[in-house]
Amino acid sequence: MQFSLMFVVTSLQLGGAETQVVNLARGHAERGTQVAVVSLLGPGALGERVREAGIPLYCLNMPRGVPHPSGIFGLRRAIRQFKPTIVHGHMFHANLLTRAMRVICPMPVLVNTVHSLREASERFGGASAKEFAYKWTDGLCDLTTTIAEAATRRHIAIGAVPAHKIKTVHNGIFIPPEERYRNKDVRSRVRRDLGITDEFVWLSVGRFVPVKDFPNILTAFFEVARLNSKMSTLLIAGDGPLRSEMQEFASREGLGDRVRFLGPRNDIGDLMTASDGLVLASQEEGLSLVLLEAASHGLPIVATDVGGNRETIPEENTGYLVPARDSHALADAMQALMNLPDEMRLAVGHRARKNAERRFALSEILNEWEEVYRELLGRRGLPDNLIAKRAAAD
Repeated sequence: MQFSLMFVVTSLQLGGAETQVVNLARGHAERGTQVAVVSLLGPGALGERVREAGIPLYCLNMPRGVPHPSGIFGLRRAIRQFKPTIVHGHMFHANLLTRAMRVICPMPVLVNTVHSLREASERFGGASAKEFAYKWTDGLCDLTTTIAEAATRRHIAIGAVPAHKIKTVHNGIFIPPEERYRNKDVRSRVRRDLGITDEFVWLSVGRFVPVKDFPNILTAFFEVARLNSKMSTLLIAGDGPLRSEMQEFASREGLGDRVRFLGPRNDIGDLMTASDGLVLASQEEGLSLVLLEAASHGLPIVATDVGGNRETIPEENTGYLVPARDSHALADAMQALMNLPDEMRLAVGHRARKNAERRFALSEILNEWEEVYRELLGRRGLPDNLIAKRAAAD
């Protein structure tokens, strides 16, 4: 069954959800599907990747945080011009706008994907105002999906989406060949460029925002650096509003050059090849692309046991999971990984990679999405030549 696909996303800034949308759009386009992308804001850091793939990009340039009528009219124009068979919203604001749009602009199928374990806003009991908005507008959407089983269970439990209208479709990642992620030349070059010799290198990647809990990581690393006889360095790649505060925190703890704040990077894969372990201390997660990428690189992981992290690290021998907001437990797990013989540590990363290959390879996730789309089109009784008929009618 043929179909055309329009992704609508809140923004195209550099982030996990946004990156996933771009990868899905490019993946479907490479398979011959007609694809377009709509950003409620501007092109952001990822817009060029969309254009490079020859995918039409519509930017609505809405004011951030303000529901503006121009966005409604802009999205309606984009839909009428591209004529998608399926509209697929990603992230809260795009999801709500596509639902509202369905009242005034017919679309054969509407899918919405939730990328968070929970939507942060004013809370009412177990749910938030945003999650109640999902409940109130559910009738306008054919299917809601989440990126982790933990998120699916939560949305059913709080009544945001009925069980028969929600499905888990995991994030997908590129699985690099072993000769790429174990490339000794890349490892040597990156470590040399950073002035690192034979010390144990921890890597952390993420935005400097409260939910990522970088104070927890820095506190744990301080304990590791103080108690572990093996020399270690912590690399942190990313940016955000709390970055300067975390730099001051590290300076007060006397960590000095032991912690490197690298800023935004476009070579995360190379940094993973150069590192010995990845640490993530999020207080909440949906399904972390950073963890998936680390697993795909065979990089051993220490992370908090929140959201979908247990789906990336399903067993003890595939990594270490600790309670959130517990720097002592985080430090203990970091030390345990550092104290493993090299062969055993590499085996931990290898098992995590095998799980990633089996459950999160982008090619398989694209297959799963195609099945979802075809099933929804079939429920609607839409013919195979719908695209041609719609184009002729317009």
